[in-house]
Amino acid sequence: MVGMLPGSSTCTGACRRRQRSWITGVAAVCAVARFLVHTGHRVTGIDISVVQIERARRLVPAGTFPRVDATRLDVPPASG
Repeated sequence: MVGMLPGSSTCTGACRRRQRSWITGVAAVCAVARFLVHTGHRVTGIDISVVQIERARRLVPAGTFPRVDATRLDVPPASG
C-alpha cells in the first residue's frame, strides 16, 4: 500500500510532486521506495518484520523504516 494516508501521494497520481509517501509491508516494494526517494519524496515504510525493515534500510538508506504493526498505527489526521 503506497500513499494511502492523508496528505501523502500515490505513485500513479503525484510522483512528479515532492511529497511524503507512506509504504506498509516494505518487503515487496523496495523498488517503489527507491523510485520515490529518487524523485524527491520523503518515504516512510513500515513493517512488523525485523528482517524486512533491515532489508529496506539497507536498500533504501534515504528512507525511514521503523518496525511498526500497521494494525496499531496511530497517525494524526494531518500527517502529510
